[in-house]
Amino acid sequence: MADEWYKLPDGSSINIPTDTSQDELDKIFGSLASQFPDDFGYAYGLGGESKTVGEGNIFGSLYQGLENIPRGAASVPLMTAQGIAALLSPHKDTELEKKLRGAQDWLYSGIDPRYADKNLARLGLGLGQAAGFILGG
Repeated sequence: MADEWYKLPDGSSINIPTDTSQDELDKIFGSLASQFPDDFGYAYGLGGESKTVGEGNIFGSLYQGLENIPRGAASVPLMTAQGIAALLSPHKDTELEKKLRGAQDWLYSGIDPRYADKNLARLGLGLGQAAGFILGG
């Protein structure tokens, strides 16, 4: 019997053997739902909120695509600087590279998670990057 360890929200761990029956799993997760309602409770109707994000709609996707055009253009200098920094220190992750990645992460953090993987949002980001490369070239 193999052991499967899972980390809980409070930092502790729980062992759930792989051959645990469905009834036993329901009891375990029911108990976890009452102990951690914000993390497990929504699945069992014990409070807490679902962590899933809504799907959005076509208008939101279109808006996000338009909003991503300047975001894509602004990311070009960051990507260029990251490339130059990586070439200058190929075997070392410098503080400058970390700060540039942090700036790019901050820039992309403005993308609504409902639309981050949608085609129109990515199209806007790509158009902005293409414009940035054309203007910078």
